[in-house]
Amino acid sequence: MRGVVAVVIVLGATFIPLGLMLVTGVSDQPVVAGLQRFGLSAINCVLAFLAVWAWMRYAERRPFAATGFGGAKVVTGLVAGTVAAGALVLLAHLIAVALGMTNGEMPEEFPSESAAVIIGAVFELAGFAFLLQGIPEELVFRGWLLRSTPGRPWLGFWWSTVVFTVMHLLSQAGQEGIVDHLLYLVTSFGIAVFAAVCAMRWGNGWIAAGIHSGFHVGTLIATYTLPPIEPRVMWVLPGVLFTIAAGALLRGATRRAAVLLSRA
Repeated sequence: MRGVVAVVIVLGATFIPLGLMLVTGVSDQPVVAGLQRFGLSAINCVLAFLAVWAWMRYAERRPFAATGFGGAKVVTGLVAGTVAAGALVLLAHLIAVALGMTNGEMPEEFPSESAAVIIGAVFELAGFAFLLQGIPEELVFRGWLLRSTPGRPWLGFWWSTVVFTVMHLLSQAGQEGIVDHLLYLVTSFGIAVFAAVCAMRWGNGWIAAGIHSGFHVGTLIATYTLPPIEPRVMWVLPGVLFTIAAGALLRGATRRAAVLLSRA
């Protein structure tokens, strides 16, 4: 039941702002358009927070603070997670380049038409990485769902990981056929386990949000600085590195998981 609720919250919070964008349209002015998209992403984030808060308060009778997404260490968690995940994504790209797994093309050209275009793009991409993807999805999966099984922390760990991973079968990133869709899940799985282990080890859900957001930030940086990699390679390699990093941290997470999640 909780798995279905998690997916409904994530998709519902996403589609409502998209519907608003279709109704209101998007400005032709780059900065205004970037701010509009940033604002719609912020609405998505707020809706996710409200939905999780309402479910925990009225359906589970648990405090929202049990998610680990309180006001403490917000910036520290987001920055640490973003840097860690971004570095792993860039490392994956560098490994692929060193192994000759590029498609022979040059990196994308950074938009340089005007300062307005760049400013608009920064707002849009920041909204996408943090407010549309990282923060709301990690609140749902590593904040609420991970901690929804007090006394059985590893059940919450695997339950939240499986639901998050399977949900990404709905993603469209150029996959063709069942094999591509399954390969695409490798990085989703890697993000899930790395974010969960970090959230369990440090008791800070914002680290998980930073990791998820950092994946998108790192991908964006690589797009404009490194040669394009074959899609199937980049659907797999970052996920492998995320999983290895999670394994390296697992011992510390194991020691603290029971204590942290027993308070949920």
